[in-house]
Amino acid sequence: MTPAYLNQIAAFARGLNTHVERELEASFGRSLSELTALVSIQNCDQFHIGWLAQTLSLQHSSAVRVVDRLEKDGLIARLDKDAKKQVGLKITKAGATLAKKILALRAKATESYLSAINSEQQSALAAIIEPVITARTTSKIELYQYCALCDDGACTNCPAGAESTD
Repeated sequence: MTPAYLNQIAAFARGLNTHVERELEASFGRSLSELTALVSIQNCDQFHIGWLAQTLSLQHSSAVRVVDRLEKDGLIARLDKDAKKQVGLKITKAGATLAKKILALRAKATESYLSAINSEQQSALAAIIEPVITARTTSKIELYQYCALCDDGACTNCPAGAESTD
């Protein structure tokens, strides 16, 4: 039989993720893939469609459709192909404004989900989670996947970046 604490941890992680996703999608009327793409592109100055597909765990063609929609709405721009024939992506001013709103709502939704515990307990929870994130992040793509919806400036010592090797 599964220990209760494993069920509780899994339920907590799933519940938090679902809560944040629903809040974001309902507030912005866009898919989570689009919202996450905006934040991810903003956080990285050399992002391309292949990285986006891996970050969002999408097929390349699906990532292209996400990029098409965001570009059509003036939120990102495609850059010229690089030496590896990869199309770079850059966030526009309108995209950066929306990304800022996405991050603010993600923080608010997370805070509301954690409202049953005080800020000291929330900090303790983060400290408990940190070594797990560090241990589970062994590559650059895992870093992007973990931090796809992160406020890049908030973590001065990102636990996901501590162990990434490529």
